Amino acid sequence: MTECPWCFKYLSAEMLAPHQHEECSGRVVNCRFDGCKATFREEDRAMHERDFCKARRHRDQFAKSALKQLELIDCPNEMPEDKKFALRVSLQRAEMPEPAGDPVRAAELRFQIDSGTCGHRVARKHMQRHALTECRLRPSICYQCGLAMKAFQIGKHLSDDCPMTLRRNEMIAEHTRKGMAAPCPDCGQEVKLRNMPRHLKEECACRPARCRNQGCGATVMFYKREEHERKFCGRVTRRDELVLKRDDRFGPGKCPQCTNPIALEKLKYHLEHQCPLRMVKCSLFGCGMEIPLGDLPFHQGETRVPCFMCHKPTPGGNSRFIFMSNGPLKTVLVTSHDPIPKDTVHALDQIVGLWKKHPKLRRRVLASFQRDHADIYALPEVHPLFDLDEAALKKMDSNETKMLELKLKLKECNHSVLATDAEKQEKERVTKALEKVMAGRWEALFEKIKVLSSEMAICAKIGKRGKVVVTEITCCERCIHDPNMIPPLTDISQYRSNAVCPVLFKREQMILQREENAAYVDCPRGCGHKVQRRHVQSHLRKECSLRTVKCQWPACGLVYKWRDRRLHREKCTHYVSRNTMAIKRLIRLEEKTCSWCSEFKGTSAEVGRHETTECPLRYVACSNVPSCGEYVLAKDQELHNLICGGTIMKRNREMSDRFYKRRIASGTASKDFEWFWEEKLRKRAYAEERLGQGDEVEDESEPENWTCMACQESNELGSEKCKKCGMRNPSLEQG
Repeated sequence: MTECPWCFKYLSAEMLAPHQHEECSGRVVNCRFDGCKATFREEDRAMHERDFCKARRHRDQFAKSALKQLELIDCPNEMPEDKKFALRVSLQRAEMPEPAGDPVRAAELRFQIDSGTCGHRVARKHMQRHALTECRLRPSICYQCGLAMKAFQIGKHLSDDCPMTLRRNEMIAEHTRKGMAAPCPDCGQEVKLRNMPRHLKEECACRPARCRNQGCGATVMFYKREEHERKFCGRVTRRDELVLKRDDRFGPGKCPQCTNPIALEKLKYHLEHQCPLRMVKCSLFGCGMEIPLGDLPFHQGETRVPCFMCHKPTPGGNSRFIFMSNGPLKTVLVTSHDPIPKDTVHALDQIVGLWKKHPKLRRRVLASFQRDHADIYALPEVHPLFDLDEAALKKMDSNETKMLELKLKLKECNHSVLATDAEKQEKERVTKALEKVMAGRWEALFEKIKVLSSEMAICAKIGKRGKVVVTEITCCERCIHDPNMIPPLTDISQYRSNAVCPVLFKREQMILQREENAAYVDCPRGCGHKVQRRHVQSHLRKECSLRTVKCQWPACGLVYKWRDRRLHREKCTHYVSRNTMAIKRLIRLEEKTCSWCSEFKGTSAEVGRHETTECPLRYVACSNVPSCGEYVLAKDQELHNLICGGTIMKRNREMSDRFYKRRIASGTASKDFEWFWEEKLRKRAYAEERLGQGDEVEDESEPENWTCMACQESNELGSEKCKKCGMRNPSLEQG
């Protein structure tokens, strides 16, 4: 019996563990209520859950609150007198004797009359919804005639008593009798009788419709709903008052950073959450720089914009900075570095003035310009505008007349009522034709020449030809600091610098360096090998056949190329003198095989150690004391101990034999003892047979000689010493 250390009960040892796990009153348990993590002895759990558990107390409070909300109470809507009178009549009929009477119905009617309500008992939390939307005694208004009544009276009123319904039913009945389309009783539109229900429900302009403004819920005629929502709806009126009242707070403003128009009330929120130029931190690990939000995609490497001047990707090379304009700037997209001919702007303005002043002499003015200003006429920007032949000039003259005709025709189309698709298509055709004609008239050419003249004036200032553009500009670090490469008409003060994330830039540089190092190049010394760039130094130092090396013998010190090492060794006297020692070392490191088992392989020292101490086929002397003087294989030592001829071993064997024989002869030996004795005799017989015949069997595999570990000389098996160096036979030393 074992005593439980928790409850001090006595029970068997095998029942102790189940008892402590399931039954012991002293075991540690958890509270069974969700949310309570208290632990205590099992005998104290009931007291804790009854008096101290906060989770149970919270559950009970929640249950009481839920029960209170689910408590049934009477509906507060009062029943009208006429309804009570009708219920009393129904009660008299229900109280009649069966089978005409109904006691259950009578009790229900009696309760409704006594309470004066609809008779429904509803949970407290659902009472407001019941009183406003479900109760049959709630106040309601007919949407057709506007009469106030109870909700249960609406259906009967709309079907029987409403004057609008009666009028509509009379008109429908009258036109049904005649068998023809009838006007809608609400809007007066002629509608077939079979379509009248759908018209009244979906199409009629006077059908009832609810206001769509949230919180209003008024019912008006459909054609007045938009006007109601725009002017008369209480929600809209209140909203307009609030807007007028708070105009000073929501007046027009301007963001000081991005210059976007923003209401003053929202300016603070805009600066903190919406402004594209607000400062944010880079989210890449290890950076943490604060930059404008608009520059974040470039900073984190999501976008790359080419340089405006050199068209190279930015950033590039070893520079991680880029310069971006603060806004759209006016500059010249250079197409040629050739200078503009002198008086180009004056000549263009002069020809436009002559064409406007003398319309009949336009051909002569054009020919004079082509002859006197041939260098200007040959410019790629000017030549397409002034390369006009006779057909083009006639077409431009005719376009003036066509333009007037088309304008008159378009004016007629605008004054006419466009009721058909053909007239709409005719107007579109006239509009397109007018646009085409106006693009090919003289005034359009004058505008193009004026634009070209202004661009040429700008290009003349910088001394380069190009196209004037207004755009946001991005420049690399090299172009922005070069006076000849900075975009024309701009200054460095008009740009802001932006930098790629240093973590990302370093990563990109490492990738580029890795790709560059992975490329294969020829050996700089010309050995003919192709190696990766990152391995060039290692190749020159260790692998190149043309590298210079110094003779390994300090007494020589000659420097030669690696490919000439064999020739040097043949001539180097120091190398030849020490070659003998190297050969001996190579012999010692040469792989050899065990001469006993022919399975183990290794260096001379390893093979010698194996043959001396590890090989199972080596000969060892008898290890018993005193020894019998015989040599046996290492693997047969246990068998030899069974038949060893040593004095003590032999005497012990004879004593054990006499003991076993007396025990068996007395008849007191058990079966296990007899089996043990037979097994021992069987092993001894096997050992005598194995080792007795082993002289003949093992002699066939016995090695004829042994190898000296020092000089590797082969000696006869029976010799005590090496005939060359005089080292003793290790097998005899062990014996």
